[in-house]
Amino acid sequence: MKIIFNKYCHIFVLYMVFSSLLHADETQYENQIDLQMTAVQALERALPIMIIFITSDCDDCDTVMNEFITPMKISGEYDDKVIMRTLNLDDDSVRDFDGKPISSESLSSRYGLELTPTVSLVDYLGNELSKSVSGMSNIEYYSITLDEAIEQSIGRLRPAGSTQ
Repeated sequence: MKIIFNKYCHIFVLYMVFSSLLHADETQYENQIDLQMTAVQALERALPIMIIFITSDCDDCDTVMNEFITPMKISGEYDDKVIMRTLNLDDDSVRDFDGKPISSESLSSRYGLELTPTVSLVDYLGNELSKSVSGMSNIEYYSITLDEAIEQSIGRLRPAGSTQ
């Protein structure tokens, strides 16, 4: 009974997301990070969303992007583990999980961002799945810390014994 209820809840959420998309002004969101569409993908694929918060004048942000995030994207090894979205706090605006515009500052405040780079892992509703990875104090351990956060997030989304 619980499984059937959960399926209907997910179907209802998808219906609400897609119906709001039909009525959205697409030109308004042309240059925005679209977390609502990302959420649909995350729900369909049962994957966490990894939001990488950066700023333009941050040397550690450049290092994290060049040494970790870009290689993760290029390798394809993380395609079935996480959906990645990079948010530059200096320029990007955001379409939030509910489809409404939100400033990047408001989104970063929601997740308690204190410094950049910060990586937050969230579910399709925007709920945090693991502790954020903030800063980059030790480059040797950064990938281990990031992988642990990703695995913890996957574990919270996919109960033991799940086939997805």
